[in-house]
Amino acid sequence: MKSALVLAALSLPTAADAQPPDPLCADLGRVVAAALEAEPFASVTTAESWSRFALFELCRPNRLGPVDRVACSWRLPSAAPVAEGLAARAAACLPRATRRDDADTAARFRLDGLSIQIGQEITAPGSFSDGAFVVVLIEDE
Repeated sequence: MKSALVLAALSLPTAADAQPPDPLCADLGRVVAAALEAEPFASVTTAESWSRFALFELCRPNRLGPVDRVACSWRLPSAAPVAEGLAARAAACLPRATRRDDADTAARFRLDGLSIQIGQEITAPGSFSDGAFVVVLIEDE
Protein backbone atom coordinates (compact mmCIF):
# COMPACT_ATOMS: atom_id res chain seq x y z
CA MET A 1 0.00 0.00 0.00
CA LYS A 2 2.82 2.40 0.87
CA SER A 3 4.39 1.92 -2.58
CA ALA A 4 1.10 2.81 -4.24
CA LEU A 5 0.88 6.02 -2.19
CA VAL A 6 4.41 7.11 -3.02
CA LEU A 7 4.09 6.32 -6.71
CA ALA A 8 0.73 8.07 -6.91
CA ALA A 9 2.34 11.17 -5.42
CA LEU A 10 4.72 11.56 -8.35
CA SER A 11 3.67 13.87 -11.12
CA LEU A 12 4.10 11.58 -14.09
CA PRO A 13 3.39 12.72 -17.65
CA THR A 14 0.31 11.59 -19.51
CA ALA A 15 -0.30 11.23 -23.25
CA ALA A 16 -2.17 14.53 -23.14
CA ASP A 17 0.91 16.42 -21.91
CA ALA A 18 2.10 18.75 -24.67
CA GLN A 19 5.67 19.13 -23.40
CA PRO A 20 8.21 16.39 -22.86
CA PRO A 21 8.55 15.41 -19.19
CA ASP A 22 11.10 17.20 -17.05
CA PRO A 23 14.18 14.94 -16.81
CA LEU A 24 14.42 15.87 -13.13
CA CYS A 25 10.95 14.37 -12.57
CA ALA A 26 11.87 11.20 -14.41
CA ASP A 27 15.07 10.68 -12.44
CA LEU A 28 13.56 11.72 -9.11
CA GLY A 29 10.68 9.31 -9.73
CA ARG A 30 13.10 6.43 -10.33
CA VAL A 31 14.97 7.14 -7.09
CA VAL A 32 11.79 7.58 -5.03
CA ALA A 33 10.40 4.31 -6.43
CA ALA A 34 13.74 2.60 -5.69
CA ALA A 35 13.31 3.47 -2.01
CA LEU A 36 10.46 0.95 -1.94
CA GLU A 37 12.47 -1.97 -3.31
CA ALA A 38 13.11 -5.04 -1.15
CA GLU A 39 16.76 -3.93 -1.14
CA PRO A 40 16.27 -0.13 -1.06
CA PHE A 41 17.89 1.81 -3.89
CA ALA A 42 19.57 -1.26 -5.41
CA SER A 43 18.28 -0.51 -8.91
CA VAL A 44 19.70 3.04 -8.99
CA THR A 45 23.11 2.65 -7.38
CA THR A 46 24.91 0.29 -9.75
CA ALA A 47 27.17 1.42 -12.57
CA GLU A 48 24.73 -0.17 -15.05
CA SER A 49 21.85 1.96 -13.76
CA TRP A 50 23.59 5.29 -14.33
CA SER A 51 23.12 5.16 -18.08
CA ARG A 52 19.34 4.97 -17.57
CA PHE A 53 19.15 8.38 -15.91
CA ALA A 54 18.20 11.37 -18.02
CA LEU A 55 19.90 13.94 -15.78
CA PHE A 56 21.55 12.35 -12.74
CA GLU A 57 25.15 11.31 -13.34
CA LEU A 58 25.74 9.29 -10.20
CA CYS A 59 23.73 7.94 -7.25
CA ARG A 60 25.57 6.70 -4.18
CA PRO A 61 24.05 4.85 -1.24
CA ASN A 62 25.18 5.32 2.34
CA ARG A 63 27.77 2.65 3.07
CA LEU A 64 27.34 2.22 6.82
CA GLY A 65 24.68 -0.23 7.91
CA PRO A 66 21.50 -0.89 5.95
CA VAL A 67 21.00 1.35 2.94
CA ASP A 68 18.41 3.95 3.86
CA ARG A 69 19.78 6.94 1.94
CA VAL A 70 20.99 7.67 -1.57
CA ALA A 71 22.64 10.85 -2.84
CA CYS A 72 22.50 11.65 -6.55
CA SER A 73 24.40 14.41 -8.32
CA TRP A 74 24.71 16.03 -11.72
CA ARG A 75 26.38 18.99 -13.39
CA LEU A 76 24.57 22.22 -14.17
CA PRO A 77 25.24 24.32 -17.30
CA SER A 78 26.90 27.01 -15.15
CA ALA A 79 27.56 28.02 -11.55
CA ALA A 80 24.74 30.59 -11.58
CA PRO A 81 22.45 30.26 -8.53
CA VAL A 82 19.57 27.92 -9.41
CA ALA A 83 18.63 26.35 -6.07
CA GLU A 84 15.13 27.86 -6.02
CA GLY A 85 14.48 26.77 -9.59
CA LEU A 86 15.51 23.21 -8.71
CA ALA A 87 13.21 23.29 -5.68
CA ALA A 88 10.30 24.55 -7.79
CA ARG A 89 10.86 21.80 -10.34
CA ALA A 90 10.99 19.18 -7.58
CA ALA A 91 7.78 20.56 -6.09
CA ALA A 92 6.09 20.17 -9.48
CA CYS A 93 7.33 16.56 -9.63
CA LEU A 94 6.06 15.81 -6.11
CA PRO A 95 2.73 17.64 -5.78
CA ARG A 96 1.69 15.77 -2.60
CA ALA A 97 4.97 16.40 -0.81
CA THR A 98 5.26 19.05 1.88
CA ARG A 99 8.12 21.50 1.52
CA ARG A 100 10.40 22.91 4.17
CA ASP A 101 13.17 25.29 3.19
CA ASP A 102 16.55 25.26 4.84
CA ALA A 103 18.69 28.28 5.50
CA ASP A 104 21.28 27.05 3.03
CA THR A 105 20.92 26.32 -0.67
CA ALA A 106 18.61 23.34 -0.33
CA ALA A 107 14.90 22.65 -0.09
CA ARG A 108 13.51 19.66 1.78
CA PHE A 109 10.37 17.73 1.04
CA ARG A 110 8.56 15.03 3.01
CA LEU A 111 6.54 12.40 1.22
CA ASP A 112 5.06 9.25 2.73
CA GLY A 113 8.01 8.28 4.93
CA LEU A 114 10.69 9.77 2.70
CA SER A 115 12.76 12.89 3.19
CA ILE A 116 13.92 14.44 -0.08
CA GLN A 117 16.50 17.23 -0.25
CA ILE A 118 17.45 19.07 -3.44
CA GLY A 119 19.87 21.89 -3.94
CA GLN A 120 23.00 23.32 -5.44
CA GLU A 121 26.48 22.65 -4.12
CA ILE A 122 28.40 25.59 -2.74
CA THR A 123 32.18 26.00 -2.78
CA ALA A 124 32.31 28.74 -0.13
CA PRO A 125 29.71 30.95 1.57
CA GLY A 126 27.91 32.77 -1.22
CA SER A 127 29.77 30.92 -3.98
CA PHE A 128 27.84 28.38 -6.00
CA SER A 129 29.32 25.52 -7.99
CA ASP A 130 28.01 23.90 -11.15
CA GLY A 131 26.96 20.84 -9.17
CA ALA A 132 23.45 19.94 -8.05
CA PHE A 133 22.25 17.16 -5.77
CA VAL A 134 19.24 15.19 -4.59
CA VAL A 135 19.27 13.14 -1.39
CA VAL A 136 16.45 10.68 -0.69
CA LEU A 137 16.28 9.25 2.84
CA ILE A 138 13.92 6.59 4.18
CA GLU A 139 12.76 7.98 7.51
CA ASP A 140 12.53 5.83 10.62
CA GLU A 141 8.95 4.88 11.32
